[in-house]
Amino acid sequence: MANVVSTTGTPSLEKRRWSTISICLNKILAPNLKNAIAAEFQDWYNLLTKPPTEIDKQVFEKHLETLPPSKFPLKYENINDNNVHKSPSTHDYAVKDPLSLAKVFLQPYMAKFTGFDETMDFYAVLTIMLEAEPFVTCGTAIHAKNIREAVWSNMWSVDDFSMWTDAKFNETIKEMQSLVESTNLSDTVKKEVCDELQHCKCKARNESWKWKKVSKAYEEKFEKLIEHGRKYTDEIMEINGVRVCLKEEFLIGKGGQSIGVYLGLGRDGSEKAIKLFFKATHGDLAKEEKELLTICKTEELAHVVTYWYFDDTSHDMFAFLIMELCEETLEKFVARNTLDDLIKVAHDIVQQILKGLADLHKKPHCILHRDLKPLNILRNVHDKWLLADFGIGRILPDDQTTHISVERGTKKWKATESCSESGSSDDTKVLYKAESDIQVTGMVAFYILTKGEHPFGEAEQVRANLLAANPVNLNMLDGHPFAKDLISWMLSHKPEDRPSAEEALQHPYLKSKEQQFNLLCGIGNEPHVKKNDVNSDAVKELNKDTSDWITQMDIDVLNYLSYDRLKKIQFKYTSSWTDCLRLIRNIKEHWKDCPRMEPEAIKVGDPQEYFLNLFPDLVLRVYKIARSCDDLKELPGLKEYFKAQ
Repeated sequence: MANVVSTTGTPSLEKRRWSTISICLNKILAPNLKNAIAAEFQDWYNLLTKPPTEIDKQVFEKHLETLPPSKFPLKYENINDNNVHKSPSTHDYAVKDPLSLAKVFLQPYMAKFTGFDETMDFYAVLTIMLEAEPFVTCGTAIHAKNIREAVWSNMWSVDDFSMWTDAKFNETIKEMQSLVESTNLSDTVKKEVCDELQHCKCKARNESWKWKKVSKAYEEKFEKLIEHGRKYTDEIMEINGVRVCLKEEFLIGKGGQSIGVYLGLGRDGSEKAIKLFFKATHGDLAKEEKELLTICKTEELAHVVTYWYFDDTSHDMFAFLIMELCEETLEKFVARNTLDDLIKVAHDIVQQILKGLADLHKKPHCILHRDLKPLNILRNVHDKWLLADFGIGRILPDDQTTHISVERGTKKWKATESCSESGSSDDTKVLYKAESDIQVTGMVAFYILTKGEHPFGEAEQVRANLLAANPVNLNMLDGHPFAKDLISWMLSHKPEDRPSAEEALQHPYLKSKEQQFNLLCGIGNEPHVKKNDVNSDAVKELNKDTSDWITQMDIDVLNYLSYDRLKKIQFKYTSSWTDCLRLIRNIKEHWKDCPRMEPEAIKVGDPQEYFLNLFPDLVLRVYKIARSCDDLKELPGLKEYFKAQ
């Protein structure tokens, strides 16, 4: 926990809470309680002066050492100037008035007051109420004890206010009100004092309801939270400087291992989300999630939701995780957008998810998410997509690639190796690997591109089709060959056949048009391809397609592009696809060598756009060949396109 002691400038939040408690004790509580003590002690004193006690006639040989039920040794040195006599045998033991009766219940340093007035401090008031019989029998003593214990440390250690959490602050004010209610004060006075305490509490809690508006989705809820908090302060909790109200209207997420996720507002005005757990049932899981998030340093990861603080001490029943607030889940995003709009943005979302996984899967702390699904992928206000909910996540030791456990996760969103054949929730062990997250990400990508469909069919069919390696809906992506190739690869039945997150990120579906064009040029620039080496496996694969690319071009444009205007040379190209790649490479390298105003140049326009539109499947075909061909993949000019493989 960060240091809460403010050495300069504005006092810390905890110190301000203590200041409010001190004001309540000294300015509100103590003055009124002195009146209650004066009245009670007058009646009690009158009773004690009668036989058999006759406290006003006591002598050394016969005096009370305690006044039950208190076990406190009565301090006669506090009265009758006995402090000047060293020997107890010379003390005057007669308790001559109610004020003297009050003093014998105190340590000498607290008994300096001269009346039930401003000379009596609040600590003396609390101690008297804790020990004296009239306040014990009516229940006041227990409240006095709780208040005294709450404030004791700040009587002697004034520089440390860290214990003054919001929960302790609220509980102490509540104890003060209960103490007042238990006294002999009139109902009118009781109400006035309790109202003053409540006002003081509300003023302290409302003094800094700051709000730095960022969220669009929850703007109205934040307005309601602030309004509700100012009106019903008792319903507001504060967790490490973040206010939260656990009412249904401020619940913004459900499911998983938590009770829910609630809107939170920091004292500094920052917007937060607070994830709530039952300590009894999911306290350990909450701690595990906190530890995992701490290890992966979420604040340094661009596509993992940021975790700010974990608290399991502020409440008897609940543990809290304070998280970055996001606008919506992927599930909600897909539901509210049209299919056409989803297709336009799918590659960007999938790329961000994979970047998040790439960070998680990095050694030495490879983190398995194990519960990826549209509900656990969140969009923030800046349209950045973040991985969330690591409740069942696990860290793989550096020397391991697999975590073995009973089946966990969410139905429909599990990898093949993470599903037991029986489909039951027994103790059957299954496997979890980094590649398991990849296969589920393939399912999520399909879900986006099809507006909510699953590659392995309807919910009741998913497990059977998954185990049978039968993605029955994959043909729904026939109109999107780039996406279909990547998703098919990610959905591979065997983990070893799937790409890593880094490898998947190199796929042309996730690359810009410029990057796709550069891949073609890079392969066209490799020696085996430039020479059309028939002994090269890469060249053989590239030329397996016997279709004639030349016939797909305007002959005037081809002749124009084949002519080197600087060297005055007309190059000849064959119908082989390796020659097509040579042409593309040559045009990229020399297109700007001199001005091109001819009609043919105008037909071409931008060479990148021209060739990618003319041969729309070429990038994917060349990439798939290169991906499976070490001759190409390892070449210096192409390593950047396959760096993770």
